[in-house]
Amino acid sequence: MTPEQQVHPGRILVRELKARGITQKQLAEMLSRPEKWVCEIVTGKKSIVAKAALDLELALGIPAENWMNLQSQFDLSLERKTYSKSLKEPSKPKNGENGRIGKGKIESKKEQVIELSKTHKPHEIAQMFGWSEPGVIAALKRWGHRE
Repeated sequence: MTPEQQVHPGRILVRELKARGITQKQLAEMLSRPEKWVCEIVTGKKSIVAKAALDLELALGIPAENWMNLQSQFDLSLERKTYSKSLKEPSKPKNGENGRIGKGKIESKKEQVIELSKTHKPHEIAQMFGWSEPGVIAALKRWGHRE
């Protein structure tokens, strides 16, 4: 399924309840949960987490893994939409450079990497500088900053 076709598992829950003739209120009562909780799931405002998946499995007989997989696929489809837009082209080494930091540039690169680590993930920083992700993680640890 393409990201545009992916639906929140709450919509699938709505269809399942309708097919079984169960109302949201009845499901809430079956699960000893507030009706608002069910409403938030079916409207896509709340994700199906492991506990909810187990509750739905018990109430409807649909394996918890199915609910978790649906939620995971939905979450990934949302992330894919924004993730690819946030990636920048990796910088290419200039003539004579091999992607390693020169002695005169180390403080400048260190400051840039530390600053970028506040808003970017290690693999993104690695792409920007043409480094390996483990190299970025090791450098940040060495410099006393988060991964």
